[in-house]
Amino acid sequence: MEKRLRVIEEISERTSRFWTKSYGWAPKEAADLLSKSRLDWLDSFNRTLRPRVEEVTEHPRRACGSNPRTQSTAGNLFAS
Repeated sequence: MEKRLRVIEEISERTSRFWTKSYGWAPKEAADLLSKSRLDWLDSFNRTLRPRVEEVTEHPRRACGSNPRTQSTAGNLFAS
């Protein structure tokens, strides 16, 4: 899981840097649209992924509520 999270973080960071510099390589109209799309939020969101995965891994019942189906699914997801 650690390796997967690191790969997600690295790809997200590189992608964010690429899109935020679109004024250097894209036409102004396209760069304006990219700026409005807030792709920088994707990087920010992905930085919250690791703490959330750790939380769910440590406390799957609390993270998934009392629904046994979601508890089982979370347990299977984070067991690997």
